[in-house]
Amino acid sequence: MPAIRTRSVFKEAYKVFLKKSREFLDAAEYSLSKGNFNAAAGCAAHAAISALDALTAFYLGQRHAGEKHEDAALLMKVA
Repeated sequence: MPAIRTRSVFKEAYKVFLKKSREFLDAAEYSLSKGNFNAAAGCAAHAAISALDALTAFYLGQRHAGEKHEDAALLMKVA
């Protein structure tokens, strides 16, 4: 299995990623309420990515830095 590309972050960075995730989730909910399904899906995806960054920052001191989003999920398995 190829190495997962990561970037080192301070553990406290999880707060920034968590705030970002909540903002994207709020935007997704608003878009959904307006019937803007594509925007809602895009914001929901970004909310999930930022939430995963928050988790890996907190538990590993790293975040995913590659192009394949599935690698970010694999990184969480390491935690």
